[in-house]
Amino acid sequence: MTRLWPLVLSTVALGINSYVIAGILPSIAVSLRTSQGAVGLGVTAFTAAYALTAPWLPGLLTRTGTTRRALSTALTVFTAGSAITALSPSPRVFLVARAVAGVGAGALTALATGAAGAMMPGRRDRAMATITLGLSLGTVAGVPVGMLIAGRVGWRAAMGLIVVLGLVALRAETRRERPSRPD
Repeated sequence: MTRLWPLVLSTVALGINSYVIAGILPSIAVSLRTSQGAVGLGVTAFTAAYALTAPWLPGLLTRTGTTRRALSTALTVFTAGSAITALSPSPRVFLVARAVAGVGAGALTALATGAAGAMMPGRRDRAMATITLGLSLGTVAGVPVGMLIAGRVGWRAAMGLIVVLGLVALRAETRRERPSRPD
């Protein structure tokens, strides 16, 4: 089960990303000089992109490469979208960034769950449930952790946490896929 930790960490980041906006919406609106309703559309952009791409993008990514490469691609898109969100200078960039993060998240969820099951064929159900646990933990923690960070150092830092988690998971995932060299 320890081989799953990069996938679990990536779904924790995804869970936080899904709900953190709700808790920090007012500070984002002030920072971007727009209404809370306009910032709230970021949740819609993320979720719509997730829903529209999740059914077909994982299959496309795995057809053009390995599952590990597809996972790395999805995690890169998700993390890049989250980074652009954190750096957004305007509501328009913010909304596009949320959609980009949603595209990566949609593919990442399916790929991480499937990969976990494949990594542990004898414990497939437990491995897949562990990935779902990561998503759930991120969802439960997302709003309070995001609000705590945003209250102390700003909403961009709260989004930065997601980026850091995504980068750590990506680094671990890419290191896992490299064959070991003989000494």
